Amino acid sequence: MLAPIVSYLQEHPVGLRPRVVFFGNSIVWGYRQSASATVPAEFQRLVPQVKVFNFGVNGFETGSIYLTTKAIIGSVDVICMFHNGSNTLPLLANAVTVSSEDASRFGLPLRDPIEQSMEEFLGVWKLYRYSYRLQASLLGSSARRFVFRRLKDITLRIASNGRGMEVATPHETGASLSENSSGVWIEIGQSPVLPSVDRVHELKEKHSLLWDYAQLIKDRQKQGLIVEIHGYESPLESTDRSDLNAYFSPNVTFMKLHVHRDLLQEDALHFSHRGARAVAHAIFEAFRADKSLARDM
Repeated sequence: MLAPIVSYLQEHPVGLRPRVVFFGNSIVWGYRQSASATVPAEFQRLVPQVKVFNFGVNGFETGSIYLTTKAIIGSVDVICMFHNGSNTLPLLANAVTVSSEDASRFGLPLRDPIEQSMEEFLGVWKLYRYSYRLQASLLGSSARRFVFRRLKDITLRIASNGRGMEVATPHETGASLSENSSGVWIEIGQSPVLPSVDRVHELKEKHSLLWDYAQLIKDRQKQGLIVEIHGYESPLESTDRSDLNAYFSPNVTFMKLHVHRDLLQEDALHFSHRGARAVAHAIFEAFRADKSLARDM
């Protein structure tokens, strides 16, 4: 479903309401959850005055998110990106336009020139795009993702029931969640002064992809929230996060999210509906606390 929504935003760069995009992998997409029980859907309920788009895709890491963001950034106002890994889907160039420079950087094959010409001049491949929309109306997803979701669900059940496998949680452990606790808390932090020239160079080298992503948002004068989940791949130390927040303020905020284990599904990786609601509330509060992020909302 990536290509149709990218095309839609490119064809309709201005909407009636400010647009908020959520990027991420199956955590954002809502593995084993209905579309209405995902983090973006819960966020939409909290902020009805904006239009929220769920750009969650299975296996979507920051490399893929960066290239997709480049394709749509002119058509959106606020970006909330869940960072987890830096890889790029090999076939991404079939869904979004990728420059030869980016294709080389991320090791992507460029689209076949004949196919690209047919799409640009003949519009033949719009039939493929419309077939995706038909699949979505019938299955709630594309056929490929529908089958993948079902197979992954079956595989998980076989693994857990047949082998008695225990999946280690990367999230918070400890006592059960109390009724008065949301189960979600965040770390942000911002250095009181701008990082020095040498420190800026160090951060660029150390976190090159995240730096380029934040710079893209800042250069286009959009608003962005870059979210890490505690326990997943987390390349940012608290001092790095604070310095990045100082440098990219007021356009981009780096945030670390802690989620209690009681808000996860049985696989200890994906949010339950209750977890998605709690995470959406935490992100909403982060936006509300940061007036610069909230200006378009």
